[in-house]
Amino acid sequence: MLTGETLAIGAAGVLLFFIAKKQFSSEIFALFTSFLFFSYPALHYLNFENYHPDVYVVLFVFMLWYGYLINSLKLFYFSSFLIILVKEQMSLILVCFGLYLYLFKKWKPAKWIVIIGIFFFILLSYVVIPGVNNVKTYSRVDLWASSAFNVFKGNMDFGNFLDNNVITERNKDYLIDLFAPFGFFQIFNPLVIMLNPLFVLNIITDWPYAHSIQYHYTAGIIGTLFISFLEAAYAFNNYILGFFKKRYKNTFRYIKLYMYPILLLVFILYIIPFNQRIEQNTLRFENLFRTEPKIDYKLLDEIKDMQNIVGSESISVSYPLLLFFSSRKEIFMWTNPFKNGYYGVNDSDTYETKPFYILLYRPVIGENDFNLTRSYNYTIINETEKLVLFKSDIIK
Repeated sequence: MLTGETLAIGAAGVLLFFIAKKQFSSEIFALFTSFLFFSYPALHYLNFENYHPDVYVVLFVFMLWYGYLINSLKLFYFSSFLIILVKEQMSLILVCFGLYLYLFKKWKPAKWIVIIGIFFFILLSYVVIPGVNNVKTYSRVDLWASSAFNVFKGNMDFGNFLDNNVITERNKDYLIDLFAPFGFFQIFNPLVIMLNPLFVLNIITDWPYAHSIQYHYTAGIIGTLFISFLEAAYAFNNYILGFFKKRYKNTFRYIKLYMYPILLLVFILYIIPFNQRIEQNTLRFENLFRTEPKIDYKLLDEIKDMQNIVGSESISVSYPLLLFFSSRKEIFMWTNPFKNGYYGVNDSDTYETKPFYILLYRPVIGENDFNLTRSYNYTIINETEKLVLFKSDIIK
């Protein structure tokens, strides 16, 4: 599976070369773009962070864009179908490209993928997946954007939402990590990336891992970032350089000559401090980059204080707590109380899919986690500074 991921990324880099060459008729620029792609830090983390099918969407997005460039409806719609197959929220990428191509490129076939993207997102998130897993609803968008939805419902002050979710230090670092390797070139045409709902979702979400390039949550936006870069470069070449070419030929010549070296310099100046500040905020990276991993063992003390969970009953816990329950017979990763979130040592396929206990870690949960837990008929029976323990009202 990991080999398949890597091959898909390699194929995406090759296809990006042909996309850039097609748009700019320049092999030099195409090579530069491919170099930027294969050197892009977020892409390396995407390939490094275990196996996730999300990785394939980068290749499929490039296939979609190439289908538009060569005016191949078969490739365009086939790529749309592949994007939908990856994961339910990836359907929203079709909305992004459909709107951009239809409204700003005046390409009429694109309107259909807007409709297709919205239809399949609703169908998969609120009908198919809940039906298969026997839950009321299963939408990552609902879970991740719970605070944003509370603002619209009037349950949260907009100013607090901006301070806590949007205008934060982690978002500042996240945006720098995303755009600095491009020299912030997308500023010349930010429409493509701004129209991507997954980019907006990663900014406003309650889920802390989505605010970092070290996880697979960038998969849905990396392809869009590179298409946005190409569109920005096209705008820069035609409007900015075009202006100097008409009026200041010598200035135009110098800008054209030094643009690529300057972009490379910006990339190098970004990479050096980036490598020096690899975040040590997860167990996975601390174990990989430190000889003595700094695990928050104080959590273990809090867990021990919860005498309720000493037994062998099935339990669902937030991702950072999985390590402490690795030997338990039946354990699930919240919010996946399904087979794909099962981490227990019981190899049987008959384990209980509605855990007896749910243990949530406060720093990585939002209000919607509490609401969702109550909707599953769970009640809070114990709380500490960082932990909240729920017990099923149904299972005895």
